[in-house]
Amino acid sequence: MRLPLHSAAVLLGLALIIAVPLAASASGSPALIGLATRLVIYAIAALSLDPILGYGAQVSFGHA
Repeated sequence: MRLPLHSAAVLLGLALIIAVPLAASASGSPALIGLATRLVIYAIAALSLDPILGYGAQVSFGHA
C-alpha cells in the first residue's frame, strides 16, 4: 500500500523538523543550535497558520 504524495510530504517534513535540532545539538555549535531552534519555531508557526487560515476562514492578517 502506497502513501499519497501529501502524506509522504508531511511525514518527510516532520522527520526534518525532528532531525535538524538533533543534528545541530550533536555538532555542539551554539550558532547551529540557535538556527535550528528558530527553524523549528517558524515551522510550528507556519503549520499552525494552515488551520487558522483554512478552517477558520480568516483571509488575511494585513487588512485592517
